[in-house]
Amino acid sequence: MKMNNPFFETSKVVANQFLQNIVFIDDKAFLQPSKLNHDFNALKISQIFAESQKVCAVYKPSKVVDIDNLAELAKKADVTVLDWQINIEQDKVENEEEDEVDDDPRGPHTKRIIKSILTDPLTGQGSLKLIVIYTGETDLNGITDEVYNELVANDIKNVKNFK
Repeated sequence: MKMNNPFFETSKVVANQFLQNIVFIDDKAFLQPSKLNHDFNALKISQIFAESQKVCAVYKPSKVVDIDNLAELAKKADVTVLDWQINIEQDKVENEEEDEVDDDPRGPHTKRIIKSILTDPLTGQGSLKLIVIYTGETDLNGITDEVYNELVANDIKNVKNFK
C-alpha cells in the first residue's frame, strides 16, 4: 500500500498537531549512556520529541506506589508508551502463603495502567488516547490477547482485537 497519498499526508499533519505530550514508562530508562546500558535512553528520546516541539517525559518506576502515581499521570497524556515488562520492588508481605504475589513482571503493571486510563470517568470515556506497548518479546499475539482479555473482563467498552 502506498503511504504518500493526500489523505495519509493530511492525517499525519492533523495527528502531529493534536499529539502534544508523550509519557514513557520503563523501569530500564537511563539518562547517561554507558557500555552497560542498552535499554531505554530517556535523554535521547526526550531530545527527539523536543525537536518536534512535543513535551516528552520519561518515568522509571521503582515501587508499586509509582505505578499508581504514573497511572494518574498517564491519564493526562495524549500518548502513553509502556514497556510490557516492568520490574519493580514488591512490597514485603508478612505471610507469603496467604498473600501470594505474582512476581512475573511481564504485563501486570502495564495492564493496570491501561485499565486506569480507560476506566477513568473523565479522561477515559470517549476521549482520544494513544496507548503503545513495546517489548522485546516475540509473542505479540499472546500479549495482544492478554491485554484484550483483561479489558473485556473489566467491562471496558468498544475494545477490539485487531490481530
